[in-house]
Amino acid sequence: MIEARKGSRLSLVRTMDAIKPIGIILGAVAMGFALYYAVAQQHAAQLQRPNFQGRSIPTAAGIAFVMSSAIAITAGVIFTPGTRMATEGAVYLYAIIGFGVLGFLDDYYGDRSVGGLKGHFKALLGGKVTTGAVKAIGGVALACWLAWMVDRPGAAHTIASAVVIAGSANALNLLDLRPGRSLTAFFAGILLLAAVHIPGYFDAWWTGCAGLATLSALGLFAVERNAKCMLGDTGANSFGAALGVSFALYLPTPLLVVMAALIVAFHVWTEKHSVSKFIEAHPYLRAIDRLIGVR
Repeated sequence: MIEARKGSRLSLVRTMDAIKPIGIILGAVAMGFALYYAVAQQHAAQLQRPNFQGRSIPTAAGIAFVMSSAIAITAGVIFTPGTRMATEGAVYLYAIIGFGVLGFLDDYYGDRSVGGLKGHFKALLGGKVTTGAVKAIGGVALACWLAWMVDRPGAAHTIASAVVIAGSANALNLLDLRPGRSLTAFFAGILLLAAVHIPGYFDAWWTGCAGLATLSALGLFAVERNAKCMLGDTGANSFGAALGVSFALYLPTPLLVVMAALIVAFHVWTEKHSVSKFIEAHPYLRAIDRLIGVR
């Protein structure tokens, strides 16, 4: 009888330990969305932007993801002791908050008269400091620091990590021209990581971070695809940075170098071509594009 009670208590403890991370993630996501709603209400005038249809709707909805990540990852580090957990948690936390803040500056104060990396740096050389230039320079510096924090052996991995983290953040931003595009790219990145999954390579910590990001993305996707709000640079940057950190942490160096090269090629291509025009010119891409959001 005593042994049975001990076994029952042990089973209950294990069940609670398994449920705790799920509760933290769900609670953090709910709080993140509530905090975004409060910010959007309080700063309604500053956070209203015309969308591709010319309608004025709230932007910077990515605040929900930044806030939920700050809450959940901090709680995860506290309740999951260990140097590795604290280190990886810090990389995710600094990436999401850092790139989220840089994106929010552009959402809140940004001047849309200047576009593209070339345009922002041209304006900077002409003596005009744009929020886009601040975001680009700050993003590169932050990505270099995060790549150093990732602390994987080899200079190639560190350099590729910096390129992938900064490039992923900006790539999702470049795609964020129509509802659902940026988040669809994020989902594709998560699936790519799962496709190259090596047994035992991912752990509960990554699963928790990926679960948090995916749940936040699904919630935002549900409202953004119907043009009820815009993800904004806040969201595109933070989701892209989280994806880039995941690549840096979990991809082997050869694959990470290939990923870095593809991201650089995409940025070079977008300096001379329009993503939207390219999609419209290809029927299959156009059909997929219309499935992921209103057009």
